[in-house]
Amino acid sequence: MQFSTLARAVVFCVLSGQSFAEENKFIPVVLSETVGGSISGRLHFGPRNVGETVQSTVELRNGTSKNLSYSGIQTSCDCTKAKPQQGELRPGESIKLSLEIMTIDRPTSPKAGGMMVFLHGQNPVFTLHFDYMLEDYLGFNGDMVNIELDEDDGTASQIIVPIVVGGSVKASDFEIVLEGLEAEIKDPKIDLEKQVFRGRLVFEEKPVTTKYGKLDLLDLRGNGVSTIPLVLKPNESIDLYPSTLRFRNVDDGKENPAMSFTGFIKLKGPKLEATVPSVRASFGDILFKTSVKQLANGIYQYRIIIDGDAVESCKTRIRKAGLRAERATIRVKSGVAESEFHRPILLLGE
Repeated sequence: MQFSTLARAVVFCVLSGQSFAEENKFIPVVLSETVGGSISGRLHFGPRNVGETVQSTVELRNGTSKNLSYSGIQTSCDCTKAKPQQGELRPGESIKLSLEIMTIDRPTSPKAGGMMVFLHGQNPVFTLHFDYMLEDYLGFNGDMVNIELDEDDGTASQIIVPIVVGGSVKASDFEIVLEGLEAEIKDPKIDLEKQVFRGRLVFEEKPVTTKYGKLDLLDLRGNGVSTIPLVLKPNESIDLYPSTLRFRNVDDGKENPAMSFTGFIKLKGPKLEATVPSVRASFGDILFKTSVKQLANGIYQYRIIIDGDAVESCKTRIRKAGLRAERATIRVKSGVAESEFHRPILLLGE
Protein backbone atom coordinates (compact mmCIF):
# COMPACT_ATOMS: atom_id res chain seq x y z
CA MET A 1 0.00 0.00 0.00
CA GLN A 2 1.51 3.34 -1.00
CA PHE A 3 0.79 6.69 0.55
CA SER A 4 2.02 10.21 0.08
CA THR A 5 5.19 11.64 1.53
CA LEU A 6 3.18 12.44 4.64
CA ALA A 7 3.66 8.84 5.69
CA ARG A 8 7.43 8.81 5.57
CA ALA A 9 7.79 9.56 9.26
CA VAL A 10 9.49 7.23 11.68
CA VAL A 11 6.76 6.09 14.03
CA PHE A 12 6.87 5.91 17.80
CA CYS A 13 4.04 4.64 19.95
CA VAL A 14 3.25 3.62 23.50
CA LEU A 15 0.56 1.01 24.14
CA SER A 16 -0.74 -0.29 27.45
CA GLY A 17 0.37 -3.87 26.84
CA GLN A 18 -2.59 -4.69 24.55
CA SER A 19 -2.27 -5.26 20.80
CA PHE A 20 -5.94 -5.25 19.88
CA ALA A 21 -9.11 -3.29 20.57
CA GLU A 22 -11.27 -4.57 23.37
CA GLU A 23 -14.84 -3.54 24.00
CA ASN A 24 -15.31 -0.57 26.36
CA LYS A 25 -11.55 0.00 26.76
CA PHE A 26 -9.40 2.81 25.49
CA ILE A 27 -6.24 2.13 23.50
CA PRO A 28 -3.53 4.62 24.50
CA VAL A 29 -1.33 6.01 21.74
CA VAL A 30 1.36 8.63 22.30
CA LEU A 31 2.28 11.07 19.53
CA SER A 32 6.04 11.57 19.31
CA GLU A 33 8.30 13.82 17.26
CA THR A 34 11.02 12.33 15.09
CA VAL A 35 14.47 13.73 14.39
CA GLY A 36 13.13 15.05 11.09
CA GLY A 37 10.41 17.02 12.87
CA SER A 38 7.37 14.99 11.82
CA ILE A 39 4.89 13.88 14.48
CA SER A 40 3.17 10.51 14.45
CA GLY A 41 1.92 7.53 16.38
CA ARG A 42 1.01 3.93 15.61
CA LEU A 43 -1.94 1.80 16.58
CA HIS A 44 -1.66 -2.00 16.45
CA PHE A 45 -4.70 -4.19 16.09
CA GLY A 46 -4.21 -7.88 16.63
CA PRO A 47 -5.62 -10.81 14.64
CA ARG A 48 -8.60 -9.82 12.49
CA ASN A 49 -10.83 -11.49 9.94
CA VAL A 50 -11.10 -10.47 6.31
CA GLY A 51 -13.81 -7.84 5.79
CA GLU A 52 -14.33 -7.32 9.52
CA THR A 53 -15.49 -3.96 10.92
CA VAL A 54 -13.32 -2.90 13.83
CA GLN A 55 -14.66 -0.23 16.19
CA SER A 56 -12.46 1.17 18.92
CA THR A 57 -11.71 4.27 20.95
CA VAL A 58 -8.17 5.57 21.05
CA GLU A 59 -6.80 7.78 23.82
CA LEU A 60 -4.48 9.98 21.79
CA ARG A 61 -1.90 11.85 23.90
CA ASN A 62 0.38 14.63 22.76
CA GLY A 63 3.87 13.57 23.85
CA THR A 64 5.56 16.55 22.22
CA SER A 65 6.22 20.11 23.38
CA LYS A 66 4.06 21.57 20.60
CA ASN A 67 0.41 22.57 20.43
CA LEU A 68 -1.33 20.26 17.93
CA SER A 69 -4.48 21.75 16.47
CA TYR A 70 -6.35 20.07 13.58
CA SER A 71 -9.47 20.93 11.59
CA GLY A 72 -9.88 17.79 9.45
CA ILE A 73 -8.78 14.18 9.01
CA GLN A 74 -7.71 12.63 5.73
CA THR A 75 -7.75 8.82 5.65
CA SER A 76 -5.85 6.47 3.36
CA CYS A 77 -9.10 4.87 2.15
CA ASP A 78 -12.88 5.06 2.51
CA CYS A 79 -12.71 1.99 4.76
CA THR A 80 -11.53 4.19 7.65
CA LYS A 81 -13.61 6.70 9.64
CA ALA A 82 -12.48 8.83 12.58
CA LYS A 83 -14.03 11.51 14.79
CA PRO A 84 -14.03 14.16 16.06
CA GLN A 85 -12.90 15.84 12.85
CA GLN A 86 -11.36 18.78 14.72
CA GLY A 87 -9.59 19.26 18.03
CA GLU A 88 -6.60 20.64 19.86
CA LEU A 89 -3.93 18.89 21.89
CA ARG A 90 -1.62 20.89 24.12
CA PRO A 91 1.57 19.25 25.34
CA GLY A 92 0.68 16.33 27.62
CA GLU A 93 -3.06 16.53 26.87
CA SER A 94 -5.20 13.68 25.49
CA ILE A 95 -8.37 13.32 23.44
CA LYS A 96 -10.66 10.37 22.82
CA LEU A 97 -10.71 9.39 19.13
CA SER A 98 -13.48 7.08 17.85
CA LEU A 99 -12.38 4.81 15.00
CA GLU A 100 -14.24 2.52 12.61
CA ILE A 101 -12.05 0.48 10.30
CA MET A 102 -13.12 -2.11 7.72
CA THR A 103 -10.38 -4.66 7.13
CA ILE A 104 -9.52 -5.43 3.52
CA ASP A 105 -11.59 -8.03 1.68
CA ARG A 106 -8.96 -8.90 -0.95
CA PRO A 107 -5.73 -9.40 0.96
CA THR A 108 -2.41 -10.05 -0.72
CA SER A 109 -0.50 -10.69 2.53
CA PRO A 110 -1.34 -11.38 6.17
CA LYS A 111 -0.41 -7.84 7.25
CA ALA A 112 -2.39 -4.76 6.24
CA GLY A 113 -3.17 -1.29 7.52
CA GLY A 114 -3.48 2.36 6.68
CA MET A 115 -3.14 5.83 8.13
CA MET A 116 -4.96 9.01 9.08
CA VAL A 117 -3.44 12.43 8.44
CA PHE A 118 -4.66 15.19 10.78
CA LEU A 119 -4.73 18.50 8.93
CA HIS A 120 -4.90 22.17 9.85
CA GLY A 121 -6.40 23.60 6.68
CA GLN A 122 -4.35 21.89 3.98
CA ASN A 123 -1.26 21.42 6.14
CA PRO A 124 -0.46 18.12 7.88
CA VAL A 125 -0.07 18.35 11.65
CA PHE A 126 0.45 14.71 12.67
CA THR A 127 -0.19 11.20 11.38
CA LEU A 128 -1.74 8.15 13.03
CA HIS A 129 -0.73 4.84 11.45
CA PHE A 130 -2.53 1.57 12.12
CA ASP A 131 -1.97 -2.05 11.17
CA TYR A 132 -3.46 -5.49 11.82
CA MET A 133 -2.78 -9.13 11.10
CA LEU A 134 -5.23 -11.39 9.30
CA GLU A 135 -5.73 -14.75 10.97
CA ASP A 136 -6.90 -16.85 8.01
CA TYR A 137 -7.39 -15.25 4.65
CA LEU A 138 -8.62 -16.66 1.39
CA GLY A 139 -9.69 -15.17 -1.91
CA PHE A 140 -8.95 -14.45 -5.57
CA ASN A 141 -6.04 -12.15 -6.35
CA GLY A 142 -7.26 -10.13 -9.35
CA ASP A 143 -10.19 -8.26 -10.82
CA MET A 144 -10.99 -10.37 -13.88
CA VAL A 145 -9.92 -13.46 -15.82
CA ASN A 146 -9.75 -13.27 -19.62
CA ILE A 147 -10.14 -16.65 -21.33
CA GLU A 148 -8.66 -17.46 -24.72
CA LEU A 149 -9.67 -20.63 -26.51
CA ASP A 150 -7.03 -23.10 -27.61
CA GLU A 151 -5.92 -23.07 -31.23
CA ASP A 152 -6.90 -26.69 -32.03
CA ASP A 153 -10.68 -26.91 -32.04
CA GLY A 154 -11.59 -23.79 -30.10
CA THR A 155 -13.51 -25.64 -27.40
CA ALA A 156 -11.01 -25.67 -24.53
CA SER A 157 -8.86 -23.27 -22.61
CA GLN A 158 -6.27 -23.64 -19.87
CA ILE A 159 -6.98 -21.16 -17.08
CA ILE A 160 -4.67 -20.04 -14.28
CA VAL A 161 -6.23 -17.86 -11.59
CA PRO A 162 -4.14 -16.35 -8.76
CA ILE A 163 -5.51 -16.94 -5.28
CA VAL A 164 -4.48 -15.63 -1.88
CA VAL A 165 -4.29 -18.11 0.99
CA GLY A 166 -2.86 -17.60 4.46
CA GLY A 167 -3.00 -18.75 8.02
CA SER A 168 -4.14 -22.28 8.65
CA VAL A 169 -6.26 -22.57 5.49
CA LYS A 170 -6.04 -25.97 3.76
CA ALA A 171 -7.03 -26.99 0.23
CA SER A 172 -9.93 -28.96 1.72
CA ASP A 173 -11.31 -25.78 3.31
CA PHE A 174 -12.61 -24.31 0.06
CA GLU A 175 -14.07 -25.18 -3.31
CA ILE A 176 -14.11 -23.33 -6.63
CA VAL A 177 -17.32 -23.40 -8.70
CA LEU A 178 -17.94 -22.18 -12.26
CA GLU A 179 -21.12 -20.20 -13.00
CA GLY A 180 -22.62 -18.60 -16.09
CA LEU A 181 -20.72 -20.51 -18.80
CA GLU A 182 -21.88 -23.65 -20.56
CA ALA A 183 -18.67 -25.45 -19.79
CA GLU A 184 -17.00 -27.59 -17.16
CA ILE A 185 -13.68 -27.39 -15.39
CA LYS A 186 -11.60 -30.49 -15.88
CA ASP A 187 -8.49 -31.41 -13.90
CA PRO A 188 -8.97 -28.66 -11.29
CA LYS A 189 -5.98 -28.17 -9.03
CA ILE A 190 -5.37 -25.80 -6.15
CA ASP A 191 -1.67 -25.11 -5.62
CA LEU A 192 -1.32 -23.58 -2.16
CA GLU A 193 2.45 -23.23 -2.47
CA LYS A 194 2.29 -21.21 -5.69
CA GLN A 195 -1.10 -19.72 -4.73
CA VAL A 196 -2.86 -20.40 -8.03
CA PHE A 197 -5.89 -22.31 -9.22
CA ARG A 198 -5.42 -24.26 -12.45
CA GLY A 199 -7.92 -26.03 -14.61
CA ARG A 200 -9.03 -26.74 -18.15
CA LEU A 201 -12.24 -25.06 -19.25
CA VAL A 202 -14.02 -27.29 -21.78
CA PHE A 203 -17.04 -26.31 -23.89
CA GLU A 204 -19.33 -28.76 -25.66
CA GLU A 205 -19.35 -26.52 -28.74
CA LYS A 206 -17.06 -23.77 -29.93
CA PRO A 207 -18.41 -20.42 -28.64
CA VAL A 208 -18.98 -17.92 -31.44
CA THR A 209 -19.75 -14.84 -29.35
CA THR A 210 -18.34 -13.23 -26.24
CA LYS A 211 -19.40 -15.07 -23.10
CA TYR A 212 -19.42 -13.98 -19.47
CA GLY A 213 -19.30 -16.04 -16.32
CA LYS A 214 -17.65 -16.15 -12.93
CA LEU A 215 -15.72 -18.31 -10.53
CA ASP A 216 -16.94 -18.57 -6.95
CA LEU A 217 -14.50 -19.49 -4.23
CA LEU A 218 -16.62 -21.12 -1.51
CA ASP A 219 -15.08 -21.03 1.96
CA LEU A 220 -16.36 -24.29 3.43
CA ARG A 221 -15.61 -23.03 6.94
CA GLY A 222 -18.52 -20.61 6.59
CA ASN A 223 -16.50 -17.43 6.05
CA GLY A 224 -18.25 -16.34 2.87
CA VAL A 225 -17.70 -16.41 -0.87
CA SER A 226 -15.14 -14.67 -3.09
CA THR A 227 -16.01 -14.11 -6.76
CA ILE A 228 -14.00 -13.24 -9.85
CA PRO A 229 -15.62 -12.60 -13.27
CA LEU A 230 -14.64 -14.51 -16.40
CA VAL A 231 -14.74 -13.09 -19.93
CA LEU A 232 -14.45 -15.36 -22.94
CA LYS A 233 -13.71 -13.86 -26.33
CA PRO A 234 -13.30 -16.20 -29.30
CA ASN A 235 -9.91 -15.81 -30.94
CA GLU A 236 -9.90 -13.39 -33.86
CA SER A 237 -6.90 -12.88 -36.09
CA ILE A 238 -5.83 -11.75 -39.54
CA ASP A 239 -2.99 -13.61 -41.23
CA LEU A 240 -1.18 -12.81 -44.48
CA TYR A 241 0.69 -15.33 -46.63
CA PRO A 242 3.45 -15.60 -47.70
CA SER A 243 5.73 -13.70 -45.36
CA THR A 244 7.84 -12.13 -48.14
CA LEU A 245 6.29 -10.01 -50.87
CA ARG A 246 8.13 -10.96 -54.07
CA PHE A 247 6.90 -9.01 -57.08
CA ARG A 248 6.81 -10.45 -60.62
CA ASN A 249 6.84 -8.69 -63.96
CA VAL A 250 3.51 -8.28 -65.72
CA ASP A 251 3.82 -8.95 -69.48
CA ASP A 252 1.78 -6.01 -70.75
CA GLY A 253 4.08 -4.92 -73.62
CA LYS A 254 4.96 -1.60 -71.99
CA GLU A 255 8.45 -0.17 -71.91
CA ASN A 256 8.32 -0.11 -68.15
CA PRO A 257 6.18 -3.16 -67.36
CA ALA A 258 4.12 -3.25 -64.21
CA MET A 259 4.90 -5.63 -61.36
CA SER A 260 2.44 -7.64 -59.33
CA PHE A 261 2.28 -9.60 -56.13
CA THR A 262 -0.35 -12.18 -55.19
CA GLY A 263 -0.94 -13.19 -51.59
CA PHE A 264 -3.60 -14.64 -49.35
CA ILE A 265 -5.54 -13.41 -46.33
CA LYS A 266 -6.98 -15.69 -43.69
CA LEU A 267 -9.59 -14.24 -41.34
CA LYS A 268 -10.21 -16.17 -38.14
CA GLY A 269 -13.17 -15.53 -35.87
CA PRO A 270 -16.93 -15.44 -36.44
CA LYS A 271 -17.11 -11.66 -36.83
CA LEU A 272 -14.12 -11.45 -39.14
CA GLU A 273 -15.17 -14.39 -41.28
CA ALA A 274 -18.45 -12.63 -42.01
CA THR A 275 -16.73 -9.55 -43.47
CA VAL A 276 -14.88 -8.75 -46.69
CA PRO A 277 -11.49 -7.16 -46.01
CA SER A 278 -9.90 -4.36 -47.96
CA VAL A 279 -6.17 -4.10 -48.58
CA ARG A 280 -4.22 -0.87 -48.73
CA ALA A 281 -0.60 -1.22 -49.86
CA SER A 282 1.99 1.53 -49.82
CA PHE A 283 5.69 1.95 -50.45
CA GLY A 284 6.83 5.16 -48.79
CA ASP A 285 4.36 7.76 -50.03
CA ILE A 286 3.37 5.68 -53.08
CA LEU A 287 0.03 3.88 -52.98
CA PHE A 288 -0.36 0.67 -55.00
CA LYS A 289 -3.44 -0.64 -56.75
CA THR A 290 -4.96 -3.61 -54.95
CA SER A 291 -7.78 -6.07 -55.51
CA VAL A 292 -9.36 -8.71 -53.24
CA LYS A 293 -11.06 -11.92 -54.34
CA GLN A 294 -12.86 -14.35 -52.04
CA LEU A 295 -11.78 -17.97 -52.35
CA ALA A 296 -13.61 -19.50 -49.39
CA ASN A 297 -15.20 -18.46 -46.13
CA GLY A 298 -12.53 -16.45 -44.31
CA ILE A 299 -9.91 -16.95 -47.05
CA TYR A 300 -9.20 -14.26 -49.67
CA GLN A 301 -6.69 -13.69 -52.41
CA TYR A 302 -5.30 -10.21 -52.83
CA ARG A 303 -3.19 -8.76 -55.63
CA ILE A 304 -0.97 -5.69 -55.62
CA ILE A 305 -0.09 -3.94 -58.89
CA ILE A 306 2.81 -1.52 -59.22
CA ASP A 307 2.71 0.38 -62.51
CA GLY A 308 5.80 1.36 -64.49
CA ASP A 309 6.12 4.84 -63.00
CA ALA A 310 5.99 3.45 -59.50
CA VAL A 311 8.63 0.86 -60.34
CA GLU A 312 10.98 3.57 -61.61
CA SER A 313 10.31 5.65 -58.51
CA CYS A 314 11.01 2.71 -56.24
CA LYS A 315 14.18 1.82 -58.15
CA THR A 316 15.43 5.39 -57.94
CA ARG A 317 14.76 5.51 -54.24
CA ILE A 318 16.49 2.20 -53.69
CA ARG A 319 19.54 3.29 -55.68
CA LYS A 320 19.81 6.54 -53.77
CA ALA A 321 19.61 4.70 -50.46
CA GLY A 322 22.15 2.15 -51.60
CA LEU A 323 19.74 -0.66 -50.75
CA ARG A 324 18.27 -3.54 -52.66
CA ALA A 325 15.00 -3.60 -50.71
CA GLU A 326 12.79 -1.47 -48.57
CA ARG A 327 9.88 -2.41 -46.33
CA ALA A 328 6.24 -2.26 -47.26
CA THR A 329 3.24 -1.84 -45.00
CA ILE A 330 0.25 -3.99 -45.88
CA ARG A 331 -2.85 -2.97 -44.01
CA VAL A 332 -5.87 -5.26 -43.90
CA LYS A 333 -9.13 -3.73 -42.79
CA SER A 334 -12.49 -5.21 -41.92
CA GLY A 335 -15.56 -3.97 -40.11
CA VAL A 336 -14.32 -5.04 -36.70
CA ALA A 337 -10.55 -5.30 -36.80
CA GLU A 338 -7.43 -3.90 -38.35
CA SER A 339 -4.06 -5.53 -38.57
CA GLU A 340 -0.82 -4.14 -39.94
CA PHE A 341 2.04 -6.19 -41.37
CA HIS A 342 5.57 -5.14 -42.22
CA ARG A 343 7.25 -7.26 -44.91
CA PRO A 344 10.28 -6.69 -47.15
CA ILE A 345 9.59 -5.90 -50.80
CA LEU A 346 12.03 -7.52 -53.22
CA LEU A 347 12.06 -5.93 -56.68
CA LEU A 348 13.29 -8.18 -59.46
CA GLY A 349 15.98 -6.80 -61.75
CA GLU A 350 17.82 -4.93 -59.00
